[in-house]
Amino acid sequence: MVIFPSRGGAALDEFVQMLDRFKHACCVPSNRELVKLAPQVIAKHKGLRLCHLSAPALSDVLSRKRHRPPRWEWVATYVLTCLFVHERSGAELNFDGPRSLQGWYELYQEKFGDARVPGGRTPAPLDGAVPASPAEPPGRPADDPVPPLLPSDIRRWQDLHDAALEDWMHRLRSQQSMAHRRYFELLGQHGVDLLMAAEGAARDREAACRLGILLLCHDRPHEGMAWLRSAAGDGDEPARILVNAAPSRRREMAAELAYEFTLPGYAQEHPAGDGRPTASEVYYQAAAVAGHMGATVRLGLILEARGEIAEARCAFARAAARCHPDGLFHWERLNDQITQDHQ
Repeated sequence: MVIFPSRGGAALDEFVQMLDRFKHACCVPSNRELVKLAPQVIAKHKGLRLCHLSAPALSDVLSRKRHRPPRWEWVATYVLTCLFVHERSGAELNFDGPRSLQGWYELYQEKFGDARVPGGRTPAPLDGAVPASPAEPPGRPADDPVPPLLPSDIRRWQDLHDAALEDWMHRLRSQQSMAHRRYFELLGQHGVDLLMAAEGAARDREAACRLGILLLCHDRPHEGMAWLRSAAGDGDEPARILVNAAPSRRREMAAELAYEFTLPGYAQEHPAGDGRPTASEVYYQAAAVAGHMGATVRLGLILEARGEIAEARCAFARAAARCHPDGLFHWERLNDQITQDHQ
């Protein structure tokens, strides 16, 4: 595995993070969608000199594999394409940074000024065409390649002392995109696997559908609907049903689907015994968050099997409070067991 350490300074780190957050705030389901829609945006804004987007460049910029700021023409195309997707979604733009091309232009100038334009020239104002940057000196690549880790640098983590281990983990985290981190925090490794499948070359429509369902359950309707529209456009039937459903019923329907998505041969205990949630648990957790009492009971059984008795008891209590018969049964059973253990 090649690790790409963070390069280019705090200003570039912050700017790239804002670009990634802006993409998700605009309900853009994937980098592939930006690449697909960019030509329409370029044709729409003929007064600006924009540039085509490519999946490799998007991945490199947003994952910080490049150590210099992207050209303003690239940023302008990215921002306008995100706004184009947002306008079609009809959702409210909930973003704490620039919300217009002018705002992004001012932020770009504030952070980088003429850093990307040799000779001290800055990008043209937005009321005129954006000029192309002069060519780089002959023989010099647009972005210096990041050297891969040498085999001698790759060691078992058990062999590293504390400082070296901390540095290794920092470098490992730096290679992940902000989207990967967000999905990992919310949905664990299964969420990251779904994201990679949905964004990959195969454009897995089922993965996109499942992401949308999980996000709806976690009350992220704008982001969830973006994934579902993408999956529905590729022919996924459950996604099409949710897209066409009444907005007031979508979360409830998503919870039922998440409950049914548990894997065949489901076992309560995690097979590796390392405390990480199984894929089944991810779906039960999402459905439980959305108020599905059957999933809440199943989640309680998982927690009990893992020895997390207090959390299991809370899950059973929530289901019992909603008059779910299994929830009441397991709550009473667990209370009796706790009482016997303390006698």
